[in-house]
Amino acid sequence: MDSRAAPTGTARGELARVATRKAIAHVYRNAATCDFRPMIELIRTNDAVIISFVVSLMRDAGIACFVADQNMSVLDGSIGILPRRVMVDAEQADAARRILTDAGIANEIRRE
Repeated sequence: MDSRAAPTGTARGELARVATRKAIAHVYRNAATCDFRPMIELIRTNDAVIISFVVSLMRDAGIACFVADQNMSVLDGSIGILPRRVMVDAEQADAARRILTDAGIANEIRRE
């Protein structure tokens, strides 16, 4: 068999999954179901207080989230030049936006 032949069966499915993961810029693995889920940027800010407040609101609501670029502050000398992003599950983005609006920080929401 030619080693350059197109993959079939399970190998083709595995390649499709890898290609899908690479196409989505921000994904996380759901620990309960072990599937990959797309995430979107909810806010981007240098304000550590807002970031911790938003993360607290999301966790209380049961919305999957994480802070991207959190360790980048080491590179800027911990002076807060580089903004950090709060990422949320794409399917729960509308609920997350409503929560931030109800909390009075709708001005922090990242617009597409």
